Amino acid sequence: MGLPTRAVRRIKDGGRHGAASTVNILLVIMVLASVIAAAFLYNQVVAMDNACPMPSGMSMEMSTGGSMTQIVQNATTADYKITLVIGPPQNMMTLCQDTASASGMVMVQGTMMAMASSTMSGTSDYHFQAHVYDISTGAPVLPPTSSVTIIVTGSSGLATSIPVAEMFDATQGPQSMHYGNEVQLTPGKYAVTVGVAGETAEFNVTLS
Repeated sequence: MGLPTRAVRRIKDGGRHGAASTVNILLVIMVLASVIAAAFLYNQVVAMDNACPMPSGMSMEMSTGGSMTQIVQNATTADYKITLVIGPPQNMMTLCQDTASASGMVMVQGTMMAMASSTMSGTSDYHFQAHVYDISTGAPVLPPTSSVTIIVTGSSGLATSIPVAEMFDATQGPQSMHYGNEVQLTPGKYAVTVGVAGETAEFNVTLS
């Protein structure tokens, strides 16, 4: 004996209403999950911003960039092509300070030399960069920072070892990763020795 027609309709209508209620509940759950996820990400960003310590010795002074002509030289070793770039001092920042509108160098590893608030008499500030490439493929190479050295020797024979930090240009992104630091030197002629994993490349430059 079948169910009355009205009873069948009620069952069908109840099923439709139940399905609609289930969909509505799922939508509410999805919205709440999205809100919670957004709040979590916001808190993570805030925490990262608040936990952005300045690396030891890092100078955060804004630099005007100077007016010196950038020096670019290339040299090779058995396994590497090394490009030495010397230019005016740069604005330095940490990874969590890097934004789409940022300009300067983003330090990834190492210690950034602190520039004196006022340049010592007779000296100028410079930014030294050493870009390392595989000599066979030309692809960028990122050896451990501890295996990279930069030594600057003046005409008097006085040698200055530059603490090496790993960094990239904020406007170019991580593909511009290189090794270097800020340094104060007296303008003049210098021999620059860049060491990578025990191999060395020699450069001769004139700083103005």
